[in-house]
Amino acid sequence: MLWDYELNDFKPSEIPAGSKKRAYFKCEKGIHESFSRRISHLTEKPDHRLICKDCVYHADDQNQLFRLRRSRLYRNFRNEVIQKDGGKCIICGATNHLEVHHIYPFATCPNHRTDVSTAITLCKKHHTVTNECFHSMYGKSDNTPE
Repeated sequence: MLWDYELNDFKPSEIPAGSKKRAYFKCEKGIHESFSRRISHLTEKPDHRLICKDCVYHADDQNQLFRLRRSRLYRNFRNEVIQKDGGKCIICGATNHLEVHHIYPFATCPNHRTDVSTAITLCKKHHTVTNECFHSMYGKSDNTPE
């Protein structure tokens, strides 16, 4: 959590315990806009970490994403992407151990989760295993076309 000194007209040290005042915080990754929270979240629960809602998902959300990846809808999406790419890795042409890579991150872009036009087929080697793999070169998040 980063205090937004530009939007707040007071400093963190000026917050009385139990304050109901709202304050602005910056996205830790620096990619989303500042967000506002009641300061009592900090004073009532000192171990509570305020996190940009666009960056982090709670355990329930992770379970929901896990269930979605195992759904019939997702299996159909995966098969359509592989079929679109001719049943082979778009880098090396391998036909074994195929995985679907989401151009827009699965966790943060719900509108693209099952959009065939925003996914590509990669073999396991080029998706996650070797130094030349997609995620080694571009990371596991924030690797959208922009």
